[in-house]
Amino acid sequence: MPDQQTIQVFIAALGIYGAFAFWRAWTSADSPPNSPPAESESRWLPKTSAAIWGTCLALLLSLGLWSAYGEDQRGEAKWHIDPLGLRDAMFIPSPVNSLALSTSSTQCIRPPLPPSTEWNGTRTFHAFDDVLLVVFFSHARYDVNLDAHREAYAPYFPNILYIGPASREDKGFNHSYDVFIDSYQSDEDFTGWYKMAGRMAHHMFYTAVKDNPCYSGYLWAPFDAFLNVPRLAQFPQERIWYHSPFGQYIPNPSLSKIKANEKASDKHPPPATVSTDTPRGYAEKFVPFGEEGWQWWWGEPHVGLEVCWPGYQKVRKDFRDRLQGLTGQPDRFIGGSADTLYVPGALRDDLLETLGYFLETDCFLEIALPTTLHLILPRDQTIAFVDHWWIWTPPLNTTFVRQKWEEGLEVDSFHSFHWGDKGLDGVWRPHLHSVQDVREVQADSFRRQGMDSS
Repeated sequence: MPDQQTIQVFIAALGIYGAFAFWRAWTSADSPPNSPPAESESRWLPKTSAAIWGTCLALLLSLGLWSAYGEDQRGEAKWHIDPLGLRDAMFIPSPVNSLALSTSSTQCIRPPLPPSTEWNGTRTFHAFDDVLLVVFFSHARYDVNLDAHREAYAPYFPNILYIGPASREDKGFNHSYDVFIDSYQSDEDFTGWYKMAGRMAHHMFYTAVKDNPCYSGYLWAPFDAFLNVPRLAQFPQERIWYHSPFGQYIPNPSLSKIKANEKASDKHPPPATVSTDTPRGYAEKFVPFGEEGWQWWWGEPHVGLEVCWPGYQKVRKDFRDRLQGLTGQPDRFIGGSADTLYVPGALRDDLLETLGYFLETDCFLEIALPTTLHLILPRDQTIAFVDHWWIWTPPLNTTFVRQKWEEGLEVDSFHSFHWGDKGLDGVWRPHLHSVQDVREVQADSFRRQGMDSS
């Protein structure tokens, strides 16, 4: 198919030709000096009439085609106006699929990211040049968290989208556009049920992926998750990453060989879990959060499986069959931390369609996202297992990583990593050396993996 420039040159030429034809018809219609009036009029009328009508038609067609055919900023064919009423009769599709192309393609242009993605240092590491790192905040706790995170990870990730429920206006006008704002159901209230602010944070992931095409993949993590860069750089970017119960371990040269009395799983953190009962069954034995016998979020009446069920029923049957093939049972769900995961750009459409069904409900983040990943998993692929740890007691810093290394284990990521803490006086203060600590542990991890950081 000819490109847009060629088509527009042709259309312009058509319009010029119409104008030229009109001029020729007009001049050739002039009567010879001695022609009788009747003969002159009979010559002029048909020629001029044809010229005028032909020219009008050519110009109208030129205007219609010129204005109707164009490209938007993402390289997709787009109708701008419809002067001829052809919108339903004619559409010139884009000759490429722009959803998973890199910036090297002239057919797909990435929308600009907020100013907070900008970093003035020099990058020598390029494993994630085509990946969008989506960093979410469940609360508007930007403070120095955003600045510290950027200083620690921008050398490795040139494309970072910071997204959260409010602007960064507390830092002044120059930073008021730093954050991509998504406040969907971000309110928090513990006076009734345990209504957490991050319960619907997967809406942020949906928004980030929907509004930012043209990446080879999307890596999702909160601002307070530690990411082991050299480990994640070895993960295949054409596959899904998650600490899936059906995941495949990624080789790690720093881990010792499995002993005779060990299992492979002994070298890794616990995976996410598979539901073992029906939505109704969980609802009937639900125990509120914080009380003895609480069984996670499966049966929670506001965000649990009974809430998720209508969205799940809308998912394509072949996707539900795929999940059943993994779990061995129909209508099972996957639940667990949603603090580190990756989706390749080739699955962008499937992700948006499937996750969208769950977002039509109030299905909890840690059910909706993990289940979606397994529903859209291609039948000929496995999920790359992320050694992800979820901790809530100290050390909530790089010391945790080094402790696990001493135990002969790995940390591909963990949550929660604290860039600061409240003091005894109740005032929150940043940890002065947190960025440098992250840089040093990354450097040590590169050495452990036998990799060059440049």
